[in-house]
Amino acid sequence: QVFVHRGAVRESGGHAVRRRGRRAERADPAEAVMVVQRHGQGVVSAHGESREGPRTRARSHPVVLLHEGDDVLVQLAAECRGVGRPVFPESLGARRQRMAVRHHDNHRFQLPVRVQVVQDDVRRAVTLALSRMQSDRIDLMQFHAWSYADPRWLDCLFWLQELKQEGLIAHLGLTNFDTAHLRIVLKSGIRVVTNQVCFSLLDQRASQAMTELCIKENVKLLAFGTLAGGFLTERWLNKPEPKQEELTTWSQMKYKRFIDACGRWGKFQELLVTLDSIAKEHNVSIALIASRFILDQPAVGAVILGSRLGQSDHVKEDEKLFSFKLTEGNIRSIHQRLATLDQIPGDCG
Repeated sequence: QVFVHRGAVRESGGHAVRRRGRRAERADPAEAVMVVQRHGQGVVSAHGESREGPRTRARSHPVVLLHEGDDVLVQLAAECRGVGRPVFPESLGARRQRMAVRHHDNHRFQLPVRVQVVQDDVRRAVTLALSRMQSDRIDLMQFHAWSYADPRWLDCLFWLQELKQEGLIAHLGLTNFDTAHLRIVLKSGIRVVTNQVCFSLLDQRASQAMTELCIKENVKLLAFGTLAGGFLTERWLNKPEPKQEELTTWSQMKYKRFIDACGRWGKFQELLVTLDSIAKEHNVSIALIASRFILDQPAVGAVILGSRLGQSDHVKEDEKLFSFKLTEGNIRSIHQRLATLDQIPGDCG
């Protein structure tokens, strides 16, 4: 996956992927990305953070289950580090400060700072990404803009579209765009096929205006946060509310705030009980019920399931996602439970 990070194109991952049965020769098997799909070839980033901060070596990999899928594609992502590697820092000056540090709640966060990016920078970044991936084309390039106030995000998208027309990129996608700015992209004549956004039983923002626009413009949503950092699993069923110091990952800390915003722990437990009942009916896990519900939403093309190798890598279990379908009664029960939750306000992105 290559994405634009405040005007700078970055590549995450390392070397080539197994494509329809061919295994990459250079790869670290400890860091793997699995994609189950039917059409096309996808590439996603390997990433992972602990409470110690984003510089920690990546210890997790997302498992991506697309809406229709037979073929298996595995990306073994070597040399992946925390927040990702910049592709062309030398072109901007090796000594230029690229990151600002903010302290919040005694934790260290790294924020990108504004840099000047020109068209040649984007081309060099894409060329270097292709070289690292040992490929002549990037299947899906995802673009992320940290600040819409900086108009260069739209310039970068036009430049990426030109590279797409040259054949260096097969498809363009977005990450964390809200509905208004997705509409700007589409009205500007830039063809994107995906928008990767947070979408789960706890966070239904993408089911509203974003879904309506995506259906109209044939854009698929790639849903992350589907399991709310692991909270939507049996592990938390009938368990007492955890204290802040008991949350061991950034994802747990993030999605615990979602739970609080939705009605706090009591209502969340009621949701888990409903999901558990449906899971037992289908002889699958709560996680698969939560994932299947989001996967069946009209604009969703894939769900991205995070996995921590050696701790919570449920790859075999996740393959069962295509072995069952939710009944009308299941869907009705889930909707009735969701109606008791407070909605996360605003738009996604």
